[in-house]
Amino acid sequence: MSVKLSPTQEQAVAVISANGGKIERWAGGFWTTPGMTFVQRTGYRAPDWYVGAPTIAVLSRLGLLRKTKVVGPLAVEFELTEKTS
Repeated sequence: MSVKLSPTQEQAVAVISANGGKIERWAGGFWTTPGMTFVQRTGYRAPDWYVGAPTIAVLSRLGLLRKTKVVGPLAVEFELTEKTS
C-alpha cells in the first residue's frame, strides 16, 4: 500500500483484515467487523471495536474498501480490496 494512512485508518485496515476482510454498519452508525462483541457503555451498547463513517469514506475513496451490500441509499457492508495487500 503506497498511500500514507492515519493511525486510525491503519488500525481499521488491520482489524478488518484480521477479521475476514469485511466491515458492516450497525444501528447508531457503528462500523465494525462481523461477529464483533458488543459491550455495555455508559447508556448504550456498542461494538468492542468500531470506526466512524469518515474513516470508511476515506478508505473507500482511496480504493481500499469496496461496497458489497447496499440497502436503500446506504452502503451497509464493505470488503477490503487487493490494494490493501
